[in-house]
Amino acid sequence: MLGHSAISLGRPEEALEHLEACARLSPSCEEALELRALAHHYNPGSGPEEVAAAARSYGAYLRQAAERYAPDTVRMFPEPVPAAGPVRVGFISSDLRRHSVSYFFHAVLAHHDASLISPVVYSTTNNPDGVTRWLKDAAPGVPWRELRKPGAGALAKVLRADRVHLAVDLHGITNGHPLRALAMRPTHSAATYLGYPGTTGLASLHGRVVDALTDPPGAERYAVEPLYRIAPCFLCYTPTPDSPPAPERPPVSAPGRVVLASMNALAKLNDPLLRRWARLLGLLPEATLLIKSRNLERPGVLEDFHGRVLAAGIPEGRFELIGSLAERNDHLAVFERAHIGLDAFPYHGTTTTCECLMMNLPVVTQVGDRHAARVGLSLLSAVGLPELVAHSEEQYIEKVVALAHDTARLADYHRTLRQRMLASPLCDGPAFGPKLSRVLADIARRVRPAAVEAPVWA
Repeated sequence: MLGHSAISLGRPEEALEHLEACARLSPSCEEALELRALAHHYNPGSGPEEVAAAARSYGAYLRQAAERYAPDTVRMFPEPVPAAGPVRVGFISSDLRRHSVSYFFHAVLAHHDASLISPVVYSTTNNPDGVTRWLKDAAPGVPWRELRKPGAGALAKVLRADRVHLAVDLHGITNGHPLRALAMRPTHSAATYLGYPGTTGLASLHGRVVDALTDPPGAERYAVEPLYRIAPCFLCYTPTPDSPPAPERPPVSAPGRVVLASMNALAKLNDPLLRRWARLLGLLPEATLLIKSRNLERPGVLEDFHGRVLAAGIPEGRFELIGSLAERNDHLAVFERAHIGLDAFPYHGTTTTCECLMMNLPVVTQVGDRHAARVGLSLLSAVGLPELVAHSEEQYIEKVVALAHDTARLADYHRTLRQRMLASPLCDGPAFGPKLSRVLADIARRVRPAAVEAPVWA
């Protein structure tokens, strides 16, 4: 689909044109509705109202599809939550492998409070790897159900048969999500967490886990699910054991002679952002820009993006483009070549920002008007780096330029950021795990049996 290709290439406005046209021609085209919801997160021209409206449209489609799936339902209530004891929580994801979700799910498993929740993992990944094993080893007593490409009905029946009280979607509206199954209401309650920066639009979910910085008071109007906030940050990052040692960068040779870098997905690198980076290079005549992103190793993608960089006003010779590298440590080694990380806007980096901090690379971010544009604020605040957070484009540029000229502060960041992050709440699994367990148990217990709708299948 043209819309999917345009999203992947960092052309969200073009993607939305294709997807809106498709939705008008075929209002029940699930792929168009799903991709439209995703594209709005990437588009700097979309406001939080449009992001939420697109998700609600997709959620309504899922609900209607679930009711069509089994029109002759037998009215039976899902497994009730016990008055005392742990809540049986089913975590569902196809990303439990070397994927961004895994680095934030490890602490959830390793440090869950067994007096509050009894986890079961439903892994629908088709390519388990060493990271899958790392996750399993984090909590050897937690059952794993390996399900290869289950249909929505099949997954719903497994959740029901396993008597899960609370199903937790770790996807949101991303590829491989279980929302079709959860729309069938196979469990007493359901929630979404971790894998997506906004509402799913699905009214049969009973909670979404966020924090007060990503979703401040008032964000409820953009959410279909009730918001449950964890302080100080809704995420907890765990680096894998094979992470390389902290780099030892040589000092910046002269003020302003720095390498600015972005390691974010190409989909996040829209044209206004590239023009902003062109302004930075104009203000820092001795700086260069390094962009590493998956798919830039593909000739057609590289040619397209190279042309966009030039069109944004970044001259040849001032930038370098790097694609995927087979080994993760080779990927992280690229961070050693940079002095300042540039967060994307409006869709912030998450794993990328954590990897930057792990590699002693400071990241400057700009706060926006929705969850996707506020994650950087949450991450950097948790590590104690509010000075790297901008609240406008002009402030973003000012902060990058000032930092590029402050060689002493750069040198300090380049020595200490990993240590500061690992000692911060962002990496404090023993504190985070029980907090999340408490929130999940609370979501399940707040749903009264009389409020649980009958499933649409039997």
